[in-house]
Amino acid sequence: MNFSEALRALMTERAISGNALARRVPCDKALISRLAGGTQQPSANMARRLDDVLGAAGELVALAKLCRQRRAVAVQGPPDAETVTVPCRTPDGRIIFVDVPRRLFLKGAGAAAVAAAVPGALPAAGSPGPELNGHTAAARLALARRVLRDSDNLFGSRQVIPPAKQQAQAARRGALAARGAARQELMQVQVQFADLIGWLYQDSGDHDAAGYWLDRALEWSHLAGDTGSAAFIMARKSQLAADMHDPAGAVAAAEAALRLAIPRTRVAAAGAAYAAHRHALAGDRMMCERHYDEARNLLDRAAGDDSAWQATFCDHAYIGVQRAHSLSILGDYAAAAAGFRDAIGRLQPGYHRDHGVYLAREAAACAGAGEPEHAANLGMQALGIGADTLSARIFTELASLDDMLSTRRALAADDFRAAFASAVLRPA
Repeated sequence: MNFSEALRALMTERAISGNALARRVPCDKALISRLAGGTQQPSANMARRLDDVLGAAGELVALAKLCRQRRAVAVQGPPDAETVTVPCRTPDGRIIFVDVPRRLFLKGAGAAAVAAAVPGALPAAGSPGPELNGHTAAARLALARRVLRDSDNLFGSRQVIPPAKQQAQAARRGALAARGAARQELMQVQVQFADLIGWLYQDSGDHDAAGYWLDRALEWSHLAGDTGSAAFIMARKSQLAADMHDPAGAVAAAEAALRLAIPRTRVAAAGAAYAAHRHALAGDRMMCERHYDEARNLLDRAAGDDSAWQATFCDHAYIGVQRAHSLSILGDYAAAAAGFRDAIGRLQPGYHRDHGVYLAREAAACAGAGEPEHAANLGMQALGIGADTLSARIFTELASLDDMLSTRRALAADDFRAAFASAVLRPA
């Protein structure tokens, strides 16, 4: 579905006319007509205003962003052509994903390297419904979130975003209609979905959409009076700021998370780990190591933490892999490679996408340590997982590896660079 189709569907569902919508935005009614007819594309600001007025839970914002990404890549094809989703490296080095007519893409060597698995989606969500067999609407939606979270690691974020947004909309409608404890539970589930969708967009390389959803999650956690969730979302915003190469913003968000975090929780440990990594981005190893020590101490003190969803991933192995990432940024490549190798050995089978991210980072560390052959072999493994999951994080790490191997004379390095070049488009 494109932006104009989604806009028309929402106007029909909300029983709102073009004139009425224009008054509520506010804007010229002729603009609404052009946007709904598909003859004009929305600005980011207009998409966000329409999204808020229509209660689209980020759908219009995301579709407008996708439209802008497609226009940024000079690949033409008939509108009804069968398409394939492929990674594209932008001039500033970011990885985005675009839909390309298959007949054009198949002209390039190695196109099969980016064929993605497509899992079945959950059915569209309407009202969450009443209690059923002793399970509340909030409990059923929380279960759906866990299923989608696990599917993300196996199949990739882009496949999970549509059903996750459907379930988020169901949680929001349910919270608006409910009262008392039921409303509070549904608002908390709504926060969880907003965080999940923010993560899915972050992994797919759309940092603007990720920031939008994390902002919604933070707002809704405050409305729900959920300080623990607010602390965790601030930690997540720190993580996103680091991916956006904003060390100052990352440190500020991590420190806010530490201030908000309830003592003896995994959220506090995660906040300290994110603060440590942001100091690595700033080149301060002493402060980086000090915060990792703090993160480990906080985690030990959180042994009895029974948080339902916040930072459950944060254990000593997770802190170890974050430290390995920091060491790589600080230039201690040998220690970083060893840290990633240890983390990969501890991964559970279901963490397919994370396996690819860690492999790509270990490969870059090996390249930095003067092991181009091993680095290239690890890069090829990560490229296969990137093809399965269409993770922008994996491809972004591999883009750095590609740059690092560009000056190395090694047969395996040449093979990796050729495979990477065939799998990633570049704008004309």
